[in-house]
Amino acid sequence: MQLTDRSRGKLSAHTVNGSVDISLPAGSGIEFSAKTLNGDIRADGFNIDHARYGPGTSATGTVGSGALRIDAETLNGSITLNH
Repeated sequence: MQLTDRSRGKLSAHTVNGSVDISLPAGSGIEFSAKTLNGDIRADGFNIDHARYGPGTSATGTVGSGALRIDAETLNGSITLNH
């Protein structure tokens, strides 16, 4: 998924078996939340937490104004945010 012109609002991406790849224009102000049960999260500049016991990874954070809210979730797959 590549966003070229969306500066505010909410975007949700959910999948059961598959990865979520999101690319944003440089300088985008976002509030980001991501969760995966079996997979990795790659999102530079965000806090990425790995479950202490068992599977699971999550990430949250804000860049710039946070005007665009992005929620990404997958059970079996990775999540990548390029900004």
